[in-house]
Amino acid sequence: MNLDQAKQVMLRTHVAALSGSHRANGLYLLSGPGIGKSDGVMQTAANLAVTLNEPVGVVVFMLATISSVDVRGFMMPAKRADGQAGMDTYFSTPPWYPTKMTTYVVEPDGTWHKPGTWQHTVPRVGILFLDEFGQAEDEVKKPAAELIYRGIVGTTELPMGWRVVAAGNRMSDRSGVMRELMFIINRRCQLVVDPSPACWIDWANAQAPANRPHYLTMSFAQKQPHLVFRDTVPPGSDPFCTPRTLCLLDRDLMALRSQEDIAKDRLPLDPIAREVASGWIGGGESAQFFTHLRYANELPEIADIERDPAKAKLPTNADAQMVCGYMLAHNVTEKNAPDVIRYISRLKIEMQVLSVRAIQAQPKTAKFMLNTVGFTQWLQQNKDLIIASNS
Repeated sequence: MNLDQAKQVMLRTHVAALSGSHRANGLYLLSGPGIGKSDGVMQTAANLAVTLNEPVGVVVFMLATISSVDVRGFMMPAKRADGQAGMDTYFSTPPWYPTKMTTYVVEPDGTWHKPGTWQHTVPRVGILFLDEFGQAEDEVKKPAAELIYRGIVGTTELPMGWRVVAAGNRMSDRSGVMRELMFIINRRCQLVVDPSPACWIDWANAQAPANRPHYLTMSFAQKQPHLVFRDTVPPGSDPFCTPRTLCLLDRDLMALRSQEDIAKDRLPLDPIAREVASGWIGGGESAQFFTHLRYANELPEIADIERDPAKAKLPTNADAQMVCGYMLAHNVTEKNAPDVIRYISRLKIEMQVLSVRAIQAQPKTAKFMLNTVGFTQWLQQNKDLIIASNS
């Protein structure tokens, strides 16, 4: 399944468990590195908050960096509560337990609060996310298995509205994954998550402008899915491209732009940018990435489109038109929306659909477009293509 399908499983089974007054079953997300499992868990929490119309918590616990005592808590002797002779055994509260200092909280309106900043009680509903489960030592996995299965370790029980989701990579990914313990396999549902270009593009389009990958980065992922969404990890220890490393590269390249790059809404092509790219995604992928960036030279200026959409420069190459489609989607304003839709209508029909879908994924720009006569006419003429692309 892809990540969107896995998020639906997490959301729907959690809501059903809450309706039935029992704990949602433990899940294990298994995939190659860097495809967005961690973000998917956070997005599921946000969707839960909207569905339930109440705050939802997330505790992120990295199993690969801890010891078994961090899962169970410190064993502490105490006098028996019944007054009889002898000692009872208790465990200290482990660091995975949801408290104000360990819990991310998301509100129904999408506002996130980092651990330690939420001023109210810990939400009754949440997700305990055990990341890097596969990389953990056996002595950590053993008590964690009980936590996944029953929500209990030692004398500490996870609140009933919380469920456990673990994540890890495959042994073939060479990411330090240890052998699986057989008794764990029968105590959680394993969801194999495959990389999906369509899911990633939809996610990127829906991001706020400050967090959204550059349109050149997005079009590269669309053009070269075999490099970004690969099924196997390449041999050797050199950097390689994944959705995660591509996003991190995009962030650094945005910071390295010159004033001219910013003015023209381009990514830098200088030697320093190339070195940074090689450090994130490897030499081969970096060379192809910068070849792709050269399509930017074929794109029209937004000012030219606003001046006369019928005469602004139109790329003839299909790949350059794809880049152009993303560029238009990310530069729509209330003022230029009529001009942009007129220009979009000059692209190849599949690139028109791509650009319109990218616009629709952003509520603010979609609102600008919906108010234009040209966009309404375009939808009437091409509604079947939009429906087909969504399916």
